[in-house]
Amino acid sequence: MSTPNQDNPLMNVIEGGGFPLLGLDLWEHAYYLKYRNKRDEYIINFWKVVNWDFVSKMYEMKTETKLAESVKFRQILSEEKSEKCGTEESEAIRVMFNVNRPVELEYRDAIDRILKEVFREYWADKDNQGNLAGIYNFETPGRSVLNKLNTNYTAFCILMKDVNKVIKSIDPKKDVIRFVDKSPGEQNKEIKRFVKALDYFKFRIFDRESPTFQNLMRSLIDTDSAGDKREEITVAMINRHFKGKVAEKTGVLGGEEDMLKGIDAKITLNGKTHTAQIKGYKERIDKNNTITLKGTGNVKNYTTDWLIFQKGRNVLIFNKKPNIIGGNFVFPKDGLLYDIK
Repeated sequence: MSTPNQDNPLMNVIEGGGFPLLGLDLWEHAYYLKYRNKRDEYIINFWKVVNWDFVSKMYEMKTETKLAESVKFRQILSEEKSEKCGTEESEAIRVMFNVNRPVELEYRDAIDRILKEVFREYWADKDNQGNLAGIYNFETPGRSVLNKLNTNYTAFCILMKDVNKVIKSIDPKKDVIRFVDKSPGEQNKEIKRFVKALDYFKFRIFDRESPTFQNLMRSLIDTDSAGDKREEITVAMINRHFKGKVAEKTGVLGGEEDMLKGIDAKITLNGKTHTAQIKGYKERIDKNNTITLKGTGNVKNYTTDWLIFQKGRNVLIFNKKPNIIGGNFVFPKDGLLYDIK
């Protein structure tokens, strides 16, 4: 294959790349002193001196190594089912993502790059209909839940546990990847180890038959379904409270309003329409004229008019921006516009 500039097939910018066995440099610096502008003569003589025995050994070494790695990885992951993560484990990852943003960003960038590389045939760039770049038509027609892998805490935990299983099986003395109870600096080092491992094993991890991949898909589908259900329930509760169709669900998986602007719903009251982000929450703490909500998933600054939280039969609607403290939303008490029960 030919590549531009000084790129080689190992680089992510090369479509359909692989492991280079033999390279021919065609930049002028490689031949000009001896051959001047006779590049064809340089190429003819290149083929006369190729050490084909060495190239063949390189090929055998790489294919045998890949086969051994693949067999061992599959064997390791099939000996036991891919591990699930408990609520406390996922919550620890959630807090880390919301407190240590460099870790979240490095993981997100790596996952996006890996998914684009592994699932190239399902990848689509952003179009003029407002659909964002990502994987489409994989498990069902439309945008795949795989695109949510880069922000899903449970999926992060699943990947970490299964990669650690492989690390320990290959070298029992090697330290596993761990983020809990570590300083931000230590976490930054761990995410680099984690990303390196994911990159190394990407084609085995993201194989349809891999227990890890199947566990990831189940987790992502469950999370996506729960999010859709939450939004539908919240909209229905708001409409019931106001005795009319004042709220409508607008979030579409892959749509620009949902993914970039965070708009899950629009509520029209007294002739004015308000955009809203809808999230779940697990605990509410009222203290010192503030309301802290815990267990709300991704915590960041949204640009929507309102932030709406749902838990069971309770819906909280805030119209003032929160502070973000310790990975949690902290609202001023007078920012609670409606408390629907």
